[in-house]
Amino acid sequence: MNRIIVSSNRYFSRPSKEVLEALEKALLKEGESFTLSNPIIVNYARDSGEYILVDGFDRLQLHRKHGFKRICCAIREFDRHVDAREDAEWGSFRINVNRGQRDAKEILSFVRKHTNALPLRRAVKILVEEGGLSRSYAYKLASVARDEKLSKSVLNGTLSLRKAIEILEGKAKTASHVRQIREKPGEPIISGKEAISETQKIAENRGKRISAEKPRRGRPRKERAPGLTASLRDSLERAFNALGVEESAKEILMSRAAEVLGDQPIEIQVEAVKRWRDAKGLMTFEEALEYVKGAKPPERPQKRKHTIRDVLREVELGLDSIGFPEEDKQDFLKQTKKFFKKVDPELAFKAVRIWRSRGCNMAFIEALEEARKGVEVPEPEEHKVFRCPRCGEMLVCPSCGWPRGIKMR
Repeated sequence: MNRIIVSSNRYFSRPSKEVLEALEKALLKEGESFTLSNPIIVNYARDSGEYILVDGFDRLQLHRKHGFKRICCAIREFDRHVDAREDAEWGSFRINVNRGQRDAKEILSFVRKHTNALPLRRAVKILVEEGGLSRSYAYKLASVARDEKLSKSVLNGTLSLRKAIEILEGKAKTASHVRQIREKPGEPIISGKEAISETQKIAENRGKRISAEKPRRGRPRKERAPGLTASLRDSLERAFNALGVEESAKEILMSRAAEVLGDQPIEIQVEAVKRWRDAKGLMTFEEALEYVKGAKPPERPQKRKHTIRDVLREVELGLDSIGFPEEDKQDFLKQTKKFFKKVDPELAFKAVRIWRSRGCNMAFIEALEEARKGVEVPEPEEHKVFRCPRCGEMLVCPSCGWPRGIKMR
């Protein structure tokens, strides 16, 4: 139990005093069998040999408080410590939030730590996929986390998270109204406060005019954002309905789309909105427009990660190159697999390449140490090995490729 570590960047949700007392009472009554029916969850990192807590912080603390030596765990294994720790941190957030233990300060603190360094659309995507939040709530949460003034107020307890979200939405609506104001010819540019006042006057006058003349088909008249054509509005409405965008966010998004796409041909507008919809709203309208115009940045090909099978294949090639006896090869490969079982496959693969480059004449542990030091290893040369069909002896030297002409890349 002492081998379990708790990440400082995990999500902490402290239960009430009554719940803690009930847990402690049940633990003292049942002893170490207390967690048999509800084990804590930990991640095991093979490269570091450490266990990282995912869920069950209070139960773990109570076990340690009363001197228990063992605790029941549900264990998931990871090759790398960094992956195990990251999964544990997001797992603690996802489990507690879905369980209904939502502490506004802890939620905002966690989101700031894990997403503030990322672009907004990337942060929203991670909160949806890793945090289990809805897309609309993830967007609101990430937006509040990026506002320093609102974040500090929530963390200090002077403002609730819900109120902070309402304030941010109000700011967005005000900014949208200000952008929609049309200047009259010959009038000077007005300030932000005057613009808001002017918006209110326009709305009042428009209300009086509408009451005198009913709109067609009984629909209320809406002020259109500059550049928002009928085809663009229809495309956006279909995209919003497909993605389930909330009403409060539609006006802001429409205004932004009109600002970016308003002066583009209709075909470009429709294709850009379609691209934005296909990206689940995780890209900006500017990026969608660039994509449609052919300005999409080239995607970097991802390098395939090596596995333990690749490691064993490299070892087998090395054994073939030195004429290792076939009858002993399988035992050697089994021992190799056992040796590299708790090592990161990428590091193991590099170590085996070093081992091959030295003529397979060094211990794996020495090769592993050199790999950890970052020794660069060239691609190994491969040689065709011919054996006599009668006696089985090699006819080509595995080291230099003699006779000449047999050596191959």
